[in-house]
Amino acid sequence: MHIVRAGVDSVYLAIKGILPREVIDQLAEAKAQAAKAKREIPIELANGAVSALVSMGGGRGGYNYVFDTGELGARYACREASDQPDWNFFVKPHATALLAHGFWPVIGMIKATVVALGGQIMQISLNRIDYAIDVRADDFTPDLDRFIAHPRTTRRPHVSEKDIFYPSPLYTGRGIETVTIGKMPGKQITIYDKTLEARSKRNFHWLEAWDLDRNDKFAKIWRVELRFGRDAIKANLRNDDSDSTRKNDDLTQLRQNFSSMTIKLINKIRYAAPDQSHKPAPRRAVDPLWALIEDHLKTADLLGGVGDLSPTQLATTTRDMKIEMYKKLIIGNAAPLAALMELDDQKIEDNLPNIVARAIDDALPTPSFRRNLHHARERHRINLNDENEGDA
Repeated sequence: MHIVRAGVDSVYLAIKGILPREVIDQLAEAKAQAAKAKREIPIELANGAVSALVSMGGGRGGYNYVFDTGELGARYACREASDQPDWNFFVKPHATALLAHGFWPVIGMIKATVVALGGQIMQISLNRIDYAIDVRADDFTPDLDRFIAHPRTTRRPHVSEKDIFYPSPLYTGRGIETVTIGKMPGKQITIYDKTLEARSKRNFHWLEAWDLDRNDKFAKIWRVELRFGRDAIKANLRNDDSDSTRKNDDLTQLRQNFSSMTIKLINKIRYAAPDQSHKPAPRRAVDPLWALIEDHLKTADLLGGVGDLSPTQLATTTRDMKIEMYKKLIIGNAAPLAALMELDDQKIEDNLPNIVARAIDDALPTPSFRRNLHHARERHRINLNDENEGDA
């Protein structure tokens, strides 16, 4: 049992600041185009300073416009009146950006994006932060009865609906995939099988970050995620009334207090070692998994580092994964096509490749195909932060 990766996996930021009216007007026009086309619209904001995809809808909380700078960037929501000083922005960087760059570089990237748009940041408020610790533990399975927490603490297991995921003696039937202790927007700890999620969603960049063989079906990475919602953040970062300036600077307070916040949480919600039920809860020894995590939280630079997978490597893996997915879509659609055309096995072998190729050849010169190709190129260029644009 050992830690293969750890770092901030999710963060939500509210930003008090302003944007130029010209950029807001650009977003309004792009949103109208997106609503008409029923898809995200690629756009070059602020005279090409920021490439983004603009959504056809707004965001919860009264945010009129939503734009995304790609999988190595963040998703931004802003208000129509963002040219007036207020809490006009809500930003959530993608987990892939945090994986590739690290926490503080991503915060810097968000600030740089607002400045590149001609905007100004006056204050940043932290709305939520999740810290993830990925542990290689092939023979582990969570036991809900071994969690020690306050009696009123919410405990919620998620049980697998499939029979057996991997050939392991611990999985002889339906097994627990996820255990969640606590409730948002307070504090919460979640333990879940991250390898299962990565494989099912084909997020193979996680396997690369863990240096895990894609074909190793026995390997299990269990993620222990410490989550802090707005109530927990308010209690831990904004409780110093003696200095209002520092009290309102969430990121400064986070740098100083995050380690103690995580240690306090891991001590408040504990996972006991087996065969301890006869002892009073305070005297039960913790499981080796919990001891490993506690040691990490006490010794590691939780917010430091520059990422676990290079942006180039992550973009390449994501691109290869999408190529594989689209190939499977073509193959998957070819099978029902052959069935509807009532082709027997021999005709499928002799004619189906040519039928599919001919259909593609016929589509190539059409305006709709060229238009879709242009949109796809723009979308993937922004999503993968790829500066090499193809000709449309």
